Amino acid sequence: MSGQLALPVMNFDCDNQMMTSDLRKTLKAKEFPKLYIRFLSMEKYPDLRSDAELITGMVNIELAGIVKKVKVNYRITTDAQQVIHLVGKQTVNFSDFNLKPPKRLAGMVRANDLLNVEFRVNFRIVS
Repeated sequence: MSGQLALPVMNFDCDNQMMTSDLRKTLKAKEFPKLYIRFLSMEKYPDLRSDAELITGMVNIELAGIVKKVKVNYRITTDAQQVIHLVGKQTVNFSDFNLKPPKRLAGMVRANDLLNVEFRVNFRIVS
């Protein structure tokens, strides 16, 4: 499996306008408007069945101009129309990308160093 996702950082939303604004500043959204996920490998080819299959794989995540190789946990299912649903989840640290977590009120309120990344891809195999 190979390919790349480009996620617009301006679409990231914390359900709080001030927190969302701070997150986008932290991620340098104006300078680096996309978070890239490049698929590198999977531990095995999925069976492509209707019940969920859990597989791990390696990706490169590029955030704010820094690239890190990360192990990702995938959940893969196939529906009745043969559409493959892949959900990838991984937690990374802001500090892994030379970023400092957002803070407010002169540092009295600050986010932890964790950033949860989740992406969903739906696709079909074309012969």
